[in-house]
Amino acid sequence: MKSLARPKLRLCMPNPEWEGIAKHAIIPALKKTGGESLVNIVYKEKVKNGTTFLTHIHHRQTPVRIMERKCSAGVVWYTEAYFHDKIAHHPISIVSVPAKDNKVVAYTAGLMRNAPNPEAAKDFMKFMVGSTAQNLYKRYGFMAP
Repeated sequence: MKSLARPKLRLCMPNPEWEGIAKHAIIPALKKTGGESLVNIVYKEKVKNGTTFLTHIHHRQTPVRIMERKCSAGVVWYTEAYFHDKIAHHPISIVSVPAKDNKVVAYTAGLMRNAPNPEAAKDFMKFMVGSTAQNLYKRYGFMAP
């Protein structure tokens, strides 16, 4: 993650003003790796000098900007990079963040008390904890539900 501070490296980074991944995952990971200094370089200095582009929809803009050679690197969900690299075979490479520097993000699912279709909700939850969903999540790089 420290290499993101390289002066000439053109980055696509999620905008912390409206993209939760920036606030809740990327900035904490940057702080963990290089302190407030790294956050300031990536999100202030490089934005000011034009070497960090702040996205509106990071998981869509970042891969496209990399393929258009407008950015050299960017931070997206692993599954997004996996899709472009391994499934669609786009000219993108995955660079994984070491586990010690990374931030794990979890999603939550639950039954709504007043679900419009309670049986469908129960079926969905049953599916999510079943072996099919477990295997699908694992296959595409997610943690199992």
